[in-house]
Amino acid sequence: MSALYRQVSDQILEQISNGERKVGDQLPPEVEFASELGVSRSTVRLAFNQLESSGVLRRRKRAGTQIIAAVPKTQYRINTTGFEELMRFMRSMPSRVEQITKVSLEDIPELRKFIGESDRWLEVYASRTVPEGSWPICVSRAYVPERFSEITASLQTTGASVLSTIENLYDVEIARILQSAKAVNCPASAATLMSLEPGAAVVECQTEMYDKDGVLVEFAIAHMESNYRIMLSDFSIT
Repeated sequence: MSALYRQVSDQILEQISNGERKVGDQLPPEVEFASELGVSRSTVRLAFNQLESSGVLRRRKRAGTQIIAAVPKTQYRINTTGFEELMRFMRSMPSRVEQITKVSLEDIPELRKFIGESDRWLEVYASRTVPEGSWPICVSRAYVPERFSEITASLQTTGASVLSTIENLYDVEIARILQSAKAVNCPASAATLMSLEPGAAVVECQTEMYDKDGVLVEFAIAHMESNYRIMLSDFSIT
C-alpha cells in the first residue's frame, strides 16, 4: 500500500478527474481538509506539496491552495556532461514564436557586452516545450546578429529552434556554449505564458553560442520553472 499522503494526493486527483473539484477551485485549509479526510495535517501538507511540485496546485500565503491543472506535469530535467548530448537537446526543443523584431545594441542592455559583433540584432521572443509535451516550460528571448535575419520566415513556419534554423540555413557549426543560471523573479509577460504568478521564482539562463572561429552566433535569455533545469557552465569542442 502506498504512503498515506500519496493516497490523499491520488484522492484529490480523482476528485478533479470526476468533476467533483475543478481547475480554479480552492481547496480547504490544511486543518479543515485533514479533519474532513480523517488524516493528520502533516499528511495533507505532504499531499499538497506533492501536487504543487507536479503542477496541479498553486499555494500562496493568505490566498490559499488553488487547483491550476487537471493532471500532473511530467518532470523534465537534464544534467549533461557531453557537448553533443547538449546540442541534441537544444536542437530538439520545439518553440512557438511569439514575436520577432529588429533591435539595436543600445536597445537591450544585455547586448552591450557584444560591442563589435553587430549593431543591429534580430530578437526572437518564443515559448518552448519539451519534446514529449505541449506545455510551455520556458520563455526565451534569442538575439542573433543581423547577418542571420533570413531565419525569420523559416521560424514562423517550421517551429524549429533558432539554433537549428541557423545551422540549416547558414551551415554554421557551434563549437562553444557558455551558460550561466540564477534565480530571479519571473517577468510578467513570461509568467503569463507559463501560467505563473508575476514575480514567481524562476531560473534565468543566459546562453552564448559561438562558432569554431569564436564568433557569436546566438545569445539567449530564458526564464524557466525551477523544475526544468539545464546544469551547465562552459562547454567547448576543439
